[in-house]
Amino acid sequence: MATTGFLLLCDYASRAVGGKLNIMGIYDRLIVNELPVRIPHAYIVLRVLIDPIESGKKHSFKLDMIDDSEKELMKLEGFFDVPKVPENVDIKELRHDEIFPLYGPVFEDEGEYSIRIWIDEELDATMPLYINLLKRSSDKKEK
Repeated sequence: MATTGFLLLCDYASRAVGGKLNIMGIYDRLIVNELPVRIPHAYIVLRVLIDPIESGKKHSFKLDMIDDSEKELMKLEGFFDVPKVPENVDIKELRHDEIFPLYGPVFEDEGEYSIRIWIDEELDATMPLYINLLKRSSDKKEK
C-alpha cells in the first residue's frame, strides 16, 4: 500500500547526492498586495510511503489544485515505480519522492485553495493554500 508521507508547497526543492531532499521556504499562506497575483516560481514536494511488499510495482498518481468553489487550476497525472528491494535487505518502509515545479500560477481571488494528491485513484492527502489580500492603512478615516 502507498500513502502520502508529506505534501508541501515551497520556494525551492531539489535532490542532493544520494537522493536527499533539499526543501526551502515551506509555506501555506500568501499575503499579497493586489489581485490577481502570479507566483513566479514554486515547488510542490510529495513523499509517498510504501510497504516493501509493493517492491517492483507501479502506482498512479494525480495532483491537482482547486479553489474554494472546486474549480481546477492545475492538474498533473502520472506513474511512479517502486524500486526493487534486494532480498537480503530488511527495509520496513520504502519512500518515493517527487518534486513538481510550478511556473507562474495565477490566483484571481482571496480564499482557500487546496492541493490534493490521489494515489491509485483514491484521494490520499490535501493541503491548504490561503491567499490573503493585505489591508492597507490608507483605508482609515482621516480626522
